[in-house]
Amino acid sequence: MSKRAEQKQQNRQNIIDAYIVLLGQKRVDDITVTEICEKACVARKTLYSHFSGKEDILDTVSQRVMFNGAINAFTLTLERHEATRQRLNDTFAQVSIPLTVYQGQKIEVVVQLIQNLTQRLSSYSTSFTALHQAAYRYFEDCKKNDDTIDNFDAGFIAGLTVNALVGIILSWVSDQQYPARQNIEALKQHIADCILKP
Repeated sequence: MSKRAEQKQQNRQNIIDAYIVLLGQKRVDDITVTEICEKACVARKTLYSHFSGKEDILDTVSQRVMFNGAINAFTLTLERHEATRQRLNDTFAQVSIPLTVYQGQKIEVVVQLIQNLTQRLSSYSTSFTALHQAAYRYFEDCKKNDDTIDNFDAGFIAGLTVNALVGIILSWVSDQQYPARQNIEALKQHIADCILKP
């Protein structure tokens, strides 16, 4: 990668990081483009070369929190583990990370991000589809493992898993006392009961 391309990538990351820091200090509507540029140490022109505006940055960060991490959880564990039980443990641990990371003062950040996402869910249909596809490939691949039955409907299990995970996270956003981690663990166990050999 050229030095210029590295700098462009770094500028984009600095803008995202600055936005996340500001989200921890104030409400979404109160953040200005000027503040983001100052915090990221970039010119306004640089910000607009990467994003159409602050809403675009918000969408990028929201997708990263809600979808990208989950897609990676389903994708990367295929390479790390051969046994389905190990995959499930690793995948569901990764999916739970935002619930652990965004605690205390940081909880407002993830709440704002996911509230933004739910208010504009239709604009995230591509990401939601990508998550379903990643989960489908994951469960199809699990059928090859010795510890897994091979006659389950991967599409049904993928849909059940993704919809339940999104529902659990959205419930947690509405009420941080909601036992999200316990419910994610229960979902993992339910999926294991459905697809693992006795």
